Amino acid sequence: MEHFNYVVLTILPVFMVIGIGFVAVKWQLLPNNSHKALAAFVLNFGLPAAIFSALSSKSIDQIWHLDYVLIYTLGSLVIFSLVAVLSLYFLQKSPTESVILGLGGSFSNSLLIGFPIIYFLFKDRALAPFTLTLLVENLILLPLLLTLAEISSGKEKVSLTSRLKETANNLSKNQLCWRLAWGYWPR
Repeated sequence: MEHFNYVVLTILPVFMVIGIGFVAVKWQLLPNNSHKALAAFVLNFGLPAAIFSALSSKSIDQIWHLDYVLIYTLGSLVIFSLVAVLSLYFLQKSPTESVILGLGGSFSNSLLIGFPIIYFLFKDRALAPFTLTLLVENLILLPLLLTLAEISSGKEKVSLTSRLKETANNLSKNQLCWRLAWGYWPR
């Protein structure tokens, strides 16, 4: 029973915030599309600042764990492959739809749900593995799988090299990627 209470008390604040947001929109205290502005603020300013602050105070040895990166990447690719293959052969989805479903299946909701929960549970100790998760998702998996989705669509005949260059260019504009890089920058 003690573990159940701990789980409830851990998850309850997240669902309370979701409920408050729902009520605020329902009662028109916030406009219908205000979630976009709030999410943009959190993703572009709040989370990158928290990550940078946490990482910049630690040495690279305290943060970087290659085994975690490899295992998380491999696990995500296995789940992606399973979901994509099941979608393609059993659900009879197109290759592009299968890639998109695989992408959805292999990504955890680490930013909006995962981060508040693990930070509540583990405080600053959670930030290093959490940033490694973001690193894998944003710098390895997302570019790879979105490039695969574009290739599987077959709409444009563009070389893999040009697609990867375009992906790298888009990543260079991502604030979260910059904060990850600055946080890991050797001191």
